[in-house]
Amino acid sequence: MGPFFRIVGGEQALGKTVQFNRRTCRGRKWFVIFASFLISTHFLVGTASCEVQRAEADEMRAHCEICHDRGMIFQQRLTPAQWLAEVKKMEKWGAAVPADQEKSLVDYLSGQFKAGSVPMAAREASSVTLLDSVKPLADPARFHGDARAGQGVFTDACGECHGPDARGKQGPNLVQQPILYRFNDFQEIVMRGRRTMPAFSGVLDRKQLENLVAWLRTQQIH
Repeated sequence: MGPFFRIVGGEQALGKTVQFNRRTCRGRKWFVIFASFLISTHFLVGTASCEVQRAEADEMRAHCEICHDRGMIFQQRLTPAQWLAEVKKMEKWGAAVPADQEKSLVDYLSGQFKAGSVPMAAREASSVTLLDSVKPLADPARFHGDARAGQGVFTDACGECHGPDARGKQGPNLVQQPILYRFNDFQEIVMRGRRTMPAFSGVLDRKQLENLVAWLRTQQIH
């Protein structure tokens, strides 16, 4: 047995002497170092995994929530093949999903909302409530939109995301939508933004919004 040394704390710690074997201390030191290495490695792997999941969640917000309500997505329970078919369908309808992000998006959706898992409880609403949420409302008394001027507003502020004819691109189709006849609701979304759509409160004024709505109302899906 190797030599001993003593560590005494305070007033002899009630007369008790703590003795450590040097060899034991050396072994414990390496154990602590090894354990610290394992913990740090696990932390780094966990951090990297969280970063990947965060990036995939961002892809879902950018490519799915720009059109779909989050609750609608979260209610789905699909297999990887079914999620891939859904993504392909959205791409045909104008969703701009980069080719190098398609697989990671499908992997995230099929991992988070996979077939066989417990479905999310759907929100309940009466048919009257749903119809009231989309029925046309009278325009404000001071509404005076100019459709000709509104086309320029759309081209400058909206066309990049909603397409040159407002039929949808990265953003959803705006033609023949009920919200066009609910001006205050339309103004709320445009000015404050929604999901991935930015707020335009510092870009457009009320007159420009009225012109924009007037032009959108003239557009038809043939």
